[in-house]
Amino acid sequence: MLNRAKRFWREALEAKGMQDNKERLKDQWLQVGATSFAKEIGSGGADLVIFAAGGICHVTKDEEVLEFLKNVHAGLKKGGKAIISVLRDLITQEHGTKGGTEEASDSFESLESASAKGAKAQHIPSIDKPGEIYVKHPTTGDWKGNIKTERFRLDIEDEAGKLLRSHELEWDERVLDKDGWVRMVTGAGLRVKQVIDGEIQIWYILEKAYG
Repeated sequence: MLNRAKRFWREALEAKGMQDNKERLKDQWLQVGATSFAKEIGSGGADLVIFAAGGICHVTKDEEVLEFLKNVHAGLKKGGKAIISVLRDLITQEHGTKGGTEEASDSFESLESASAKGAKAQHIPSIDKPGEIYVKHPTTGDWKGNIKTERFRLDIEDEAGKLLRSHELEWDERVLDKDGWVRMVTGAGLRVKQVIDGEIQIWYILEKAYG
């Protein structure tokens, strides 16, 4: 993801004819811990913070989410922005439920059961490594309240279908309640500048409310 971000940034500069302004547009991309990066980069050290691909849903405790948001506030320069991606499938309001309730858990389990029927492996060409195909096998999982543990096998094949690597993966995801999320954003001294709707995710653009 980090290499992809660097590449997209370079391509954007080239598209705008700004690739020759390297001295004026010096950039440094860092991959850092969600709850500790302000210390790693220094206070006010970031023009842009990105939490991509719905990664915020893997931060499953309220105190950790709030700590991340406090790091965003501390780490951003004045005028800086944070882009936080949230997967639609993990937003309670997308399914007419209330966050953190048995109703929410039951609703998501029902959706999962329906979508799992007849599920097949997904074949996804790699963007970063042309010629490699990611094969994501159907997911299994279980719920504890509003936290889901997912398990699946991920194979990496070449274009001829030869298996190159295989991984058994497991992770936790937390259902996100929009209203609770916005309250935590505000509580960390941030505000929602813009919300961008996507087909599978929503991007929250955050900025400092003060400081």
